[in-house]
Amino acid sequence: MSQLIKRDVDLRYKGSFLGVFWSFINPLLMLAIYTLIFGVFLKTKWPGAEGIADYALVLFSGLIIFNFFSECLVRAPALIQSNPNFVKKVVFPLELLVGVPIGSALFHLGLSLAAWVAVAMVVHRSIPWSLVFLPIVVAPLVVMMLGITWVISAIGVY
Repeated sequence: MSQLIKRDVDLRYKGSFLGVFWSFINPLLMLAIYTLIFGVFLKTKWPGAEGIADYALVLFSGLIIFNFFSECLVRAPALIQSNPNFVKKVVFPLELLVGVPIGSALFHLGLSLAAWVAVAMVVHRSIPWSLVFLPIVVAPLVVMMLGITWVISAIGVY
């Protein structure tokens, strides 16, 4: 399974200018754009956020989870059809195929989280202690996405 996930991540960035480094740069660029639009131009506020930097961190923490959810959901319908070698020629448990987009999305979630921690270190000079509860939040989301991806990939065949 880990080899399939690694292959999936490598194929996604094969031939690109910065390679897998785009996985780290993309969330930072997205954070800058969303902060500029919502924080500076639209002047939206978040309760408890003091200033534009805190608003950016709160916004980005929600975007990290949303991007994980959307990446799994977008790749699910074509999952079985995009792997015809596993479906037709090799005896392979097809239930394991859903682990590939979820694992790839978890990889991107980890890189986005690293970018979030880097920005939090610059802004606050520390990492919030509540970060230790992140696995408790992400684990049910992964299980839920596993089920949703199974259903949507099965429907995507038809």
